Amino acid sequence: MKKIKAILLLIVILTLTACGNEEVKENTEVEILEEVVVEEGKTEISESDFSFAEFKNLNFTFLSGAGGWSTEMTIAEDGTFEGVYSDGNADWADAYPRGTTYYCSFHGKFAEPVKKDEYIYFTTIESLTYDNPVGTEEIKDGLRYIYTDVYGLDNPEEILIYLPGMPIDELPEGYLSWVRNNWYMDFEFPQKYTTLPFYGLYNVSEEQGFSSYNRLEELKETVDSTESYTSSIEEIIKAETLSQAEMNEKSQLIYDLWDGQLNKAWDILKKNLNADDMSALTREQLDWIAMKEASMKEAGAEVEGGSMYGMVVSQRGAELTEERVYELMEIVDELSEK
Repeated sequence: MKKIKAILLLIVILTLTACGNEEVKENTEVEILEEVVVEEGKTEISESDFSFAEFKNLNFTFLSGAGGWSTEMTIAEDGTFEGVYSDGNADWADAYPRGTTYYCSFHGKFAEPVKKDEYIYFTTIESLTYDNPVGTEEIKDGLRYIYTDVYGLDNPEEILIYLPGMPIDELPEGYLSWVRNNWYMDFEFPQKYTTLPFYGLYNVSEEQGFSSYNRLEELKETVDSTESYTSSIEEIIKAETLSQAEMNEKSQLIYDLWDGQLNKAWDILKKNLNADDMSALTREQLDWIAMKEASMKEAGAEVEGGSMYGMVVSQRGAELTEERVYELMEIVDELSEK
C-alpha cells in the first residue's frame, strides 16, 4: 500500500492598516495542503470527468433541522468557495437588545477533484480564510457578533463529493444523518429515494454532510411566495383597518421584500452572464434605478409632509421593483433552459 503523506500548514496573518480614518482590518488565514492518499487494490483513480463547473448555480447547506444554526456555501468553477455560518440565540443585554449570533464569513479553495468511482470524487481544502478573526466580537445595529470558525468544515482531511445518482444504501450513516434532516428531507429519506437526488459534500473525519439545492429553482419559488405574501399584506392595507403608521410600515415591508428578490436575481445573473452581457445589463439597471428613484420622488411630492408620505413612496417603489424582478426573471428562465 502506498504511504500516506500529509502536510498541515497553519498560517496566521494579521494585517493592520491605519491611514487617517481608515478602518483597521484583520484577517486570519488557514491553509491546508494534502496529498491524495491511494490504497492500492481498493481505490482506483481515473481521469476526472467531473468539474466544479457543475456547482455553478448550487448552494450547499449544512444544518440539522433543529436550532437556529446553518452553514451556507457556494462553489465556483475554479473550486473557490465562499459562505457564511451563523447561530443565533436569545442572549441579549442593553448594549445588544437584538441578541447574540455566532458568526463566520469565510472563503477558500478546494483542490482539483479526483475520481474514486462512478459517483464519488475526492478533494481537500487548499486554503480557508476567515473574514473576521476567530474569537473576537463586536456589536452592530444592536446585535452582538461573536466570530467563530465554520461549522461543517472542521478538520477537513478528506472531503467526498457525492454525485446525483449515488445509491442511497451505499452512503455512510454519518452523511445520511445530516441530509435526512434538511428542510426538504425527513427521516423517510432512505425509503423515498433509492439514489441521491442532489450533489453532496461529506467531511469524512467529522462526519459532517452538506446537501445542495439549485439557486435558480429556489429563486422562482421565493418570487412566487413573495407575490402571494405581499398580495395578502396589500389587502390588509386596502381594508384600512390599520393606523397610518402601521400602513406605512407594511408598505415599506413590501418594498423591502421585492428589493430582496431583485438582489437575489441580480446575484445569480452576475454569476452566469458573460462580461459583455453583464456590462450591458448593468447599464440598463442603472438607468432603471434612476427612473425608479425619480418616480418615487414624483409620487411622494403629492403628499410630501403628510402622514401618508412613507406609504405612497414605498408603494411606488414596490410596484416598480416587482415589475423589474419579473423582467430579470425572464433572463433567469433563459439560463434555466440552457
